[in-house]
Amino acid sequence: MRDAWLDRYATLLICRIAALVIAVNMLVAALLFAPWIRRRETFSGLMGRWSQTQTGWKGRFASTAIPVIDWFVFWERNHCVKTYREERQARTVLYGETE
Repeated sequence: MRDAWLDRYATLLICRIAALVIAVNMLVAALLFAPWIRRRETFSGLMGRWSQTQTGWKGRFASTAIPVIDWFVFWERNHCVKTYREERQARTVLYGETE
């Protein structure tokens, strides 16, 4: 009984921490990259978008930042590009946005 209770609350705590990390990520991205950020976009998604769609300094910045981000998110290969695609799909469904 105690193990089930502990598992349930540990899972809840992990979910809350993950939601908090994503919210802080979006806030920091919005503050640092206000002219370029889109709705519901994380820093990872922005870097993925820049790596796929931009040339010049934005593309170079993304190509430098992506290996660092992907190193932190080691359990998901190609994290930034996957995040960009998922966020783009979410914006299309929620807001009808197109690229």
